[in-house]
Amino acid sequence: MRILKIFKGKPLKRLELKAHSRNSKIRLRASRTGKAQASYHPTQGLTFSTRYGVRFSKTFKGLTLGIQGTKTILRGRWSSKKGLLNLNLSKSGFSLSSSNKLGAYNWSRPNYSSFKFAGLQLRGKKAASIAFWFVAIPSLIIGTIKLIFWFIGLVFNLIKFFTYLNFLLLKLTLAASWILVSIICVLSEFIDELIWLLFSFTDNYGRRQHITIGHITSLIAKSLKFFLL
Repeated sequence: MRILKIFKGKPLKRLELKAHSRNSKIRLRASRTGKAQASYHPTQGLTFSTRYGVRFSKTFKGLTLGIQGTKTILRGRWSSKKGLLNLNLSKSGFSLSSSNKLGAYNWSRPNYSSFKFAGLQLRGKKAASIAFWFVAIPSLIIGTIKLIFWFIGLVFNLIKFFTYLNFLLLKLTLAASWILVSIICVLSEFIDELIWLLFSFTDNYGRRQHITIGHITSLIAKSLKFFLL
């Protein structure tokens, strides 16, 4: 058998004596409130206890279901970092709580709070007022500070996002303008070449010349003279 340290934990959580076998299947425990009890754990999730009888439970992602004696077990706990806010599930429904090394304060049901110090553990109404000052208030302060920093980070990330978005829109606008100018230049060259092919002629010296207004006027005059005379 291996006897565990009585004064274990900072701060001291509970005044109790524990002992277990080397494979931890047989366990003995004596405390101020729970008295003496023994248990046998043949496999994970199955326990035979002198206090509760047969207990079988299975935990999946914070949700625990099982049977303890003649009672059913329905328990769930999902916690944020360092227990600043916990969502608890029991047969009576959901509740919100905060916890630290000194205990837990239940925001929805204060009488379900607990406080532990110097090996003594208080529960219910006796613990509610103490847990409020030593658990709830520090958690509220820390949570408010973290919320402020989270909000500042959110604003900073939004500024970065919109700055990047504006920079991206500027780049897209410049790229679209460059593409439009390139298309206009290509079309201009094409139209110029088309005009050159359609409105040009070869003179008596074999040179390619543009048709001017004078050429058009001379051509019209010659045509009128031919048809009239």
